[in-house]
Amino acid sequence: MDVSEPDQIAPEPPPPCPPSVPQELWDRVPEARRREALEDAAKNLRRAIHPEYSVLAFLERLGLSTPAKPVAAPDPFGKPRERPWDR
Repeated sequence: MDVSEPDQIAPEPPPPCPPSVPQELWDRVPEARRREALEDAAKNLRRAIHPEYSVLAFLERLGLSTPAKPVAAPDPFGKPRERPWDR
C-alpha cells in the first residue's frame, strides 16, 4: 500500500482459528462470516460457553451443520465371566 494515498485502507484479513476450536470445524465457517462467529464465541465465553460449542451453534443457525454420527456403544471391559458349571 502506498503511503501517499491515505484514503486507501487495506482490507482486513479474516480472523485466525481460535486455539480452542478444532481447525476442521473452523474451516466449515464461511470466510465472510468468521468475524461474526468469533464475536459470537467471545460473547458466549463470558457466559461460560466453550467457543467450540458457540461455533457449532453458529453453524447450526446458518444451516451449515451436519448431523452428528451416532456413537457406537463401547465394548464391554474384558470377557464376560465364565462359570465352569454353565458349560
